[in-house]
Amino acid sequence: MYNGAKTLKGTLDAIIFQIEKMNEPDQKLFEIVLTDDGSTDDTWQIAKEYADKYQFVKLFVNEKNLGMDGNFKQSAFNATGEFVWYSGQDDIFLDGALAKALQVIAANSNLGLIYFNFSQFDESRQKIVCDSVFHLQTVNPAKIDFSQDLLFNNASEYFSFFTDAPSFLPAIVMRRSFWQTTNTDEFAGTYFIQYANILLNLNNAKIVAVTQPLIRGLIPASGWQKNGNKLFSIELGYLKAQAIVHQKRSDIFTKKMYLAKRSRYLRRFFYLCLAARWNGYKIDQKNIQDLRFIFGNKFVMRFYLLPLIYLAAIFPVAILDKLVKCKDNILKR
Repeated sequence: MYNGAKTLKGTLDAIIFQIEKMNEPDQKLFEIVLTDDGSTDDTWQIAKEYADKYQFVKLFVNEKNLGMDGNFKQSAFNATGEFVWYSGQDDIFLDGALAKALQVIAANSNLGLIYFNFSQFDESRQKIVCDSVFHLQTVNPAKIDFSQDLLFNNASEYFSFFTDAPSFLPAIVMRRSFWQTTNTDEFAGTYFIQYANILLNLNNAKIVAVTQPLIRGLIPASGWQKNGNKLFSIELGYLKAQAIVHQKRSDIFTKKMYLAKRSRYLRRFFYLCLAARWNGYKIDQKNIQDLRFIFGNKFVMRFYLLPLIYLAAIFPVAILDKLVKCKDNILKR
């Protein structure tokens, strides 16, 4: 958690409602682990109210701000259960999500990952932006049958259906031992440490994809999807995580898959630069180092990427206004 006072109650209430609905005498099947990463608003006070009221809510506070990736990892070690189910502080678990997770776990031995389909809504929480994200991530969306879940025994089977591993936090239930046995230090600062951990472990256990959208994610107007400042760093971190995984496990994240992701990034690169420039973001030395790590230091950096970076950096906003009709066109995913 970090500065989530405005939305935290809604997320917790939706989860606790389902736990209490199961009417467990001792409430031991679920624990809610809240790890505060140095919030400066009322997040900690709100979390403490829930921890004081419910025995299954546990509150932790990091001694220093660990950042997004560090807090994900720390939360996994703060937990005690067999599986970890992450959630953002503004996401909603629809009624039946927790019961479905228990059903899948009980029905599948050697289960490593549950991937929940999810919908997305806008900041008003009234308009559904996307009904089923699975339809955007599958090789053939027409094959999705909402009446049946999908079972995959390894990465090869998984990627025959999906185009990428899951990255959206509340859509992922993963075995906690993956965090205990996998070195993820290299992915700190990419924003995708959990995504990399999943990729590295896709061949270690069964994967079940729940086709019914039981999670709802929020896309706020100020979110990274529409903020060029954050968008540049996050998309670069995403590609860097993929590059590291490809180096480590090319049997899982193959050269063909990785080059396709890298090509997509290159096609979007100039737009990402413009979006960053629009929001006053200055591409820093870490960004340059990450680009060199991914693309190499000689040809691409010298003759393609660096000229675009400099071009985007010197464009005055007045010229950008003439290049695009509106800001949303630049930031459109």
